[in-house]
Amino acid sequence: MTTLKHILVATDFSDTAEAAAEIARVQANAMGARLTLLHAYPTAMDALDRGYSEKRMEIGHEVHEAIGKLKDRVSGEVKDLHAEVMGGDNIVRCICDFAQKNEVDLIVMGAEGHSRVKDMLIGSTAERVARHAPCSVLLVR
Repeated sequence: MTTLKHILVATDFSDTAEAAAEIARVQANAMGARLTLLHAYPTAMDALDRGYSEKRMEIGHEVHEAIGKLKDRVSGEVKDLHAEVMGGDNIVRCICDFAQKNEVDLIVMGAEGHSRVKDMLIGSTAERVARHAPCSVLLVR
């Protein structure tokens, strides 16, 4: 049996992401693994639209608050819990690069997020992470 040392929850704060965080918490407790909560967001529009950038700052405060609340909910018995918020041109690349750089053994994320219409057209973030991740990925419904 493989021992997991570092579990990453990639979250968009959807209901399925919340379920993924709970499953990851249980696994982290059982294995004594480090648990990291990560919210990645796209930054490409920031350079093009000052109004968007200002809105992004407002949203950023809300995201930091949301990740803090999620951290509080899953903390329980997790001994090594971290929360990260990061932006980049490509959310999938952000998640996969974070996993690579931080020696993540398992990424846990919701199978469906907030952007269902876009997912039908170009594929879900979860699907793309599963294809490109440097480690195993658990998708939660």
